[in-house]
Amino acid sequence: MSVQSQINRIKSAKDSLRSVLTDNGATVPFGTTIDKYPQLFADILQNGSTYLYKATFLVDRWSGSGTYTQTATVTPLAGAPAITSDFVMASAIFVEDTYSDSTQETIEESGGVVNRSQKVIGNGAFTCTTRGGEKPTSDVEVFFLAKKEA
Repeated sequence: MSVQSQINRIKSAKDSLRSVLTDNGATVPFGTTIDKYPQLFADILQNGSTYLYKATFLVDRWSGSGTYTQTATVTPLAGAPAITSDFVMASAIFVEDTYSDSTQETIEESGGVVNRSQKVIGNGAFTCTTRGGEKPTSDVEVFFLAKKEA
């Protein structure tokens, strides 16, 4: 293969990669060199990924009356990045199912109150404001999926 045919092959591959990137929402500025493409692909994967988080709401930390509000610290799980305000919920709230029957019922009820709440994700935090006068009756560790807002 001649040098020119190698250049043409690489240029064609670069054009194909650029098409894949732009089709998936990446901006590839004119003149971007091929060595920058791996980071552009990584950005696409990260921006579309859904991550697992947990937060614990303590029964004695709810403030207000009629509607109750609490902000809990969010812990990233399974290699998730720190959560920031540009993340959005990607699932309902869920709780572990490893408790005794009576405790499980209470945990599920409290988790349900959090799930029905107005939820706001912040930098390392998760704020819930309950609806309809509901207030969790126990501490509850909740799990949820979140992803960067598109």
